[in-house]
Amino acid sequence: MDMASNTPPRNHHAAPIAVIGLAALMPKANSLSDYWTNILNETDCLERVPSSRWPLDEYFDADPAAPDRTYSDRGGFVPDLAFDPLLFGLPPNVLSSTDAAQLYALAVGRQALLDAGYNPDPAGTGRKLPNSRSGIVLGVSGTTMKLTLEMAKRSEIPKWIDTLRQAGVDDQLIDSVARAMRSHYPSWTEDTFPGFLANVVAGRVANRFGLGAASHTVDAACASSLAAVRLACQELRSGAADIMVTGGVDTDNSNVAFLSFSKTPALSKTGKVRSFDADADGTMISEGVGMLVLKRLEDAEADGDRIYGVIRGLGASTDAAGGAIYAPRSEGQMRALRAAYADAGFDPLSVGLIEAHATGTVVGDAVEIESLEAVLGEAAAPIALGSVKAQIGHTKAAAGAASLIKTVLALYHKVIPATLNVQAPNARLKQDGPFYLPRRARPWLAPANGPRRAGVSVFGFGGANLHVAVEEYQDKHPAPSHHAAAPMLLSADTPAELARRCRELADRLQAGDHSAPLWPDAPPPAAAARVGLLARSLDAAPELLKSAADMLDKRPDQDAWSLPTGVHYRRQALAGEVVAVFSGQGSQTVGMGSRLLIDQPQVRQYFEAFDDAGRERGFTPVSQLIFAPDTFSAERADAQRAALTHTLYAQTAIGAYSMAAYSVLRDAGLQPKMALGHSFGELSALWAAGVFDDAGYRAAVLSRGDALTPPAGADAGGMIAIQASAEQLQALAAQLPGLHLANHNSPKQTVAGGDAAALERAIAELARHGIQATRIAVAAAFHTGHVGYAAAPWQAALRDIPLQAPKMPVLANLNAQPYPADSEGIRSLLAQQPFNAVRFQQQIEAAYQAGGRIFIEIGPRAILTRMVDDILGDRAHIALPVAHDPAGDDGRQIQEAILRLAVLGQAMRLASPAPRKPAASPLSIQVGAHIIRTANQPAWPVVDKTAAAPAPQPAAASEPAVDSAQLLAQVHQSFLQQQAELARILAERQPAPEVLAEIRRAQDKVHALHQAFLDSQRPAAAASAAPQPVVVQAAPAIAPPQAPAAAPLAAQAAPVPTAAPSADISQLLLATVADKTGYPVDMLSLDMRLEADLGVDSIKRVEILSSVRDALGVSAASASDELRSAATLAEIAALLSGYAGQTVTAPAPAIAPVQAQAVQAPAASPAAAAAPSADISQLLLATVADKTGYPVDMLSLDMRLEADLGVDSIKRVEILSSVRD
Repeated sequence: MDMASNTPPRNHHAAPIAVIGLAALMPKANSLSDYWTNILNETDCLERVPSSRWPLDEYFDADPAAPDRTYSDRGGFVPDLAFDPLLFGLPPNVLSSTDAAQLYALAVGRQALLDAGYNPDPAGTGRKLPNSRSGIVLGVSGTTMKLTLEMAKRSEIPKWIDTLRQAGVDDQLIDSVARAMRSHYPSWTEDTFPGFLANVVAGRVANRFGLGAASHTVDAACASSLAAVRLACQELRSGAADIMVTGGVDTDNSNVAFLSFSKTPALSKTGKVRSFDADADGTMISEGVGMLVLKRLEDAEADGDRIYGVIRGLGASTDAAGGAIYAPRSEGQMRALRAAYADAGFDPLSVGLIEAHATGTVVGDAVEIESLEAVLGEAAAPIALGSVKAQIGHTKAAAGAASLIKTVLALYHKVIPATLNVQAPNARLKQDGPFYLPRRARPWLAPANGPRRAGVSVFGFGGANLHVAVEEYQDKHPAPSHHAAAPMLLSADTPAELARRCRELADRLQAGDHSAPLWPDAPPPAAAARVGLLARSLDAAPELLKSAADMLDKRPDQDAWSLPTGVHYRRQALAGEVVAVFSGQGSQTVGMGSRLLIDQPQVRQYFEAFDDAGRERGFTPVSQLIFAPDTFSAERADAQRAALTHTLYAQTAIGAYSMAAYSVLRDAGLQPKMALGHSFGELSALWAAGVFDDAGYRAAVLSRGDALTPPAGADAGGMIAIQASAEQLQALAAQLPGLHLANHNSPKQTVAGGDAAALERAIAELARHGIQATRIAVAAAFHTGHVGYAAAPWQAALRDIPLQAPKMPVLANLNAQPYPADSEGIRSLLAQQPFNAVRFQQQIEAAYQAGGRIFIEIGPRAILTRMVDDILGDRAHIALPVAHDPAGDDGRQIQEAILRLAVLGQAMRLASPAPRKPAASPLSIQVGAHIIRTANQPAWPVVDKTAAAPAPQPAAASEPAVDSAQLLAQVHQSFLQQQAELARILAERQPAPEVLAEIRRAQDKVHALHQAFLDSQRPAAAASAAPQPVVVQAAPAIAPPQAPAAAPLAAQAAPVPTAAPSADISQLLLATVADKTGYPVDMLSLDMRLEADLGVDSIKRVEILSSVRDALGVSAASASDELRSAATLAEIAALLSGYAGQTVTAPAPAIAPVQAQAVQAPAASPAAAAAPSADISQLLLATVADKTGYPVDMLSLDMRLEADLGVDSIKRVEILSSVRD
């Protein structure tokens, strides 16, 4: 819980651990929501190796035997990251020396903490972490730090040089080759070493966000991230920490990684991970970053945290001796599973989902199946078996985190995700065993006893086996976190104007502007042209909008059109009323509503309520039949369909679906003016009209289905569908004895019932008349006298169900007239309804006569929609279903129905607002999982430079004494080199403090003597030799300030008091920080803290302060202690202002901050001869020539250091330090 940092540790042996925060960056997923959306949408997230990673042509060969080549050209790659250096306190200049794993860990770690309800930003507001009680353990494989490999390659360049030299290659060519090779790799800096350390991946997160408990990484190869989870849970259970961040990081899909897996060999030749498929041929490797925030369950509950799920048990083992180091063994895996469930304290047979390691290798999958069957094989309830690797590939060190996050989300949202790429199951999966492979995402039904439970396995090279037992926290259904489709509705006065609006919105979305409204607050005017579209995402919307605009251009005069991509247009609204039409028996399908219940979890209540009501009567919960385990067996599939055809369960299933679908439409704004149903659907229509309440409807559905179920051994007859009208059949009635017309469906179809013999005679007789008739798979001849056995129980049930007057007209099957308002009249019609013909055709005609024009079919299939079109023919109307494809995405289909109703002119509300992308920080830098910057690439484009500087123009110096100045510069350079060598020796030898003090005293004397030598080399010069005034232009706001050229010295060399203005010191300080870190000046402010806000470490601080001190002429001895302890830039600026106000040496003005005016030379006087300005000018020019490489005769005193000579702030300090010395 949120405890004070001095709270003593408690022991919580085997305490359950709550998952309170999640974050993920996975292939084709920028966020946790993207990741979950891809899982639900069964997205294949693998792709061809992008050019940003490595050149395929250099390393790919389809022949697995080709040396030094990979035979795979596909994998999973994390998206680029919009990285804000200011947010993470990591200067832009450091990024090129930092492995991408560390940067991605910072971003994902922050998102995980935010998701857990904590604001980890140092300056952020909101709930803060108990820093000393918070820690981090991450799974990171040491081999995945790509920067290590790159720096190792760079360090090998001398060997290449030596090899070329021994081969007799020309030195100039060797030089050229060496430079080209170095350009491929990052340069060494002081940040490189920590930048490629694996442990610093966790250390960066801990350092930035103040995680003061345990902080480290663990390497267990592909099991690394679950090993990290296990250690994090141990920290919590031991009481050493109260909050732990854990997970895994792997950003290495380098050519080396591909070669490593190719030569094992383990990569799939078909380019797919086919976990548990009979023809699985290997894995695919990927990048990925996933993190979880954990807390003891009791603390999470006390703190009111949102809890995704609960880790109950963890088990670990190794394969031990007996096989190859990379060969899996079932004995070791079984030990890990059994240990996890023993730790969890529950029976493994209660698990409903296993997220397997399942890399898609032949041996690995077979061994894992053997292990699972040994531990879970006796389970009575079906267990779903899956692996996210089939979608995202094998994320190696992050694989366990990817699997655990998927599983925790599955528990939280009560969803069984699909297992992709299985055509035929692995032969080791027994048909009569407990495991099944989900072929599509499906609702996770609640077990009869206890919560939903799952297990997650990962195995690593070296024999590491880990398993985690996870449990749902609560059975409530939270709001969905995946991206729903993005409906859009646009309108305009004319089709041309509408086309223009479509293109305008497409351009805005394509440019990343997501601020435009996508759905109007009110319906478009009836006369307006309107177009609606249903995009799978905002990224896909521009293409649909442009296709709509193109159609509008091509067909401006057409009244209405639709595109199969989900685009619908009408020139104006359709006048008329909406009629709700409810489906009857025969429309049920196995799996119906699967995606609807995932997208709209609030409607699961209708299925669960029917399950509970059925259990009370001793019936099988209908959800078990609707969402029967997927099978690859045709015989089993037939048996599942037959079970749902049973009268009781067919009607119950359709009833639950109808309630769910209608509630979604009603919540979106549907207000039908009348309702009707086909056969059983009449009960649903009465419920929609308020005649039944929810409990009464369930009772009526179950009672009707139970009553109509034929008694054991009874011949209740059957039914046939006839392609003819009722009028045609009545004309043939004499030739069709024993046949009873049951459903007057349309002019093209009638359904009749009778006993088996009568049906066979009718089929033959109708065939002689050229009329087709086919048997229908039903249990009885409904709506005929053959089901008279149901009359008594049905009438008895109706007496116990309360009824209310309809709130809208409901047209009865019996007579196509509205139901009466009194309850007895309603009961009378209902009592007759199952035993009399359904006059559906007459009902539709009556609805049309009453003003009905829009007929919306509410049911799992589009059976009645076609009948309505057949009945009404060319008359103005629209018939549309909420579900037109039983095998498709019924969640999207109902959204499309809402969209079409809106296009027709109905006042519908947007059911699922499209996700908005967060605005990027102005300082965000696109960071990829590849090596970030090499020597031949430009620096990060975060500082907007001013216009390019003009090329320097040669100018003659005043009275130059070139030879003596060059000689003087050479002597001075030799002195500097000697001092540098001394510094190097001291750094290597590290002498005792007293020795260092003596050396410093000696060095002070050396500096004094050297200064005296320089002074003695200055010959007298006439006052007229003073240089002309130098005009220095003001520096741009985002560039370091430029210093004016040195003014002529006064007559005496005595110290002169010089007060540096505070504003100028602040400007200099900000410019220096910008230069040393890469932050733009305009992003900096004096209230920022060097370490906490800007990520400036002690080494970088010394570098910054040294530059500023040198520029101000402040000695290190007078300033170092106070400056080292200053926290903010404002404190440093104040200290520097104080130091600069003290006595400083005369050269200080030469490097003072820039002023936007000419610097005038003082008037000549005889006293000026004591410090001749010509010598200083010559010294300055010679030093610039030495430090830049420009010939002295090409330099002049009116040149600008930065604009003309390209001298940056670092080189400026170097030049001025040399001249001052």
